[in-house]
Amino acid sequence: MDCQGVGVCRVMAYDNSYQGKCPVVTAWMSLTDQNKIRCAFWKSAMDKRYMKRHFGWMLFQVFELYEIPADVVRTLTAEPLKIYPGIYPVWDSSRYLIVDF
Repeated sequence: MDCQGVGVCRVMAYDNSYQGKCPVVTAWMSLTDQNKIRCAFWKSAMDKRYMKRHFGWMLFQVFELYEIPADVVRTLTAEPLKIYPGIYPVWDSSRYLIVDF
């Protein structure tokens, strides 16, 4: 949504640098046994305001279809991975906020 502050607007591999205005949050990406994309957002790397704004209801909303860049998923799968619009539950662990897409 053109960096309008609604959530995740970009996913990058760890070694990529970013010079934009949006905040950067570290997240670990994996595939579940059900072949869902799991993002574990590291809570200690996230500003409390953003955590409350985007995870406060323990739901994470995706407004637009998003295809994860090939350089990010190449260690997970050879297939393209997409996150579809919808509302996803958030699981709160001691270190991470986890969303399965």
